[in-house]
Amino acid sequence: MAGLPHVTVESWALIAAALEHHTTTGLGFADCFIVAVAEARQPTTLLTFDQQLQRQSPIAAVDPRHITDGEGN
Repeated sequence: MAGLPHVTVESWALIAAALEHHTTTGLGFADCFIVAVAEARQPTTLLTFDQQLQRQSPIAAVDPRHITDGEGN
């Protein structure tokens, strides 16, 4: 895909990290790329509705519906 004429790879390091996750988890490449980007930006938590990603992510991943605004909502 990276060889297509209208595709530009912004970060080969992110692609490499995503491929590493892809080979060590049961996650699809798109989910692995999301994890690689999240790791690079160092968030405290990755919010996702994807239950498989929540279970298998190498970083903390939770359902956003379980996050409260601090006021009990």
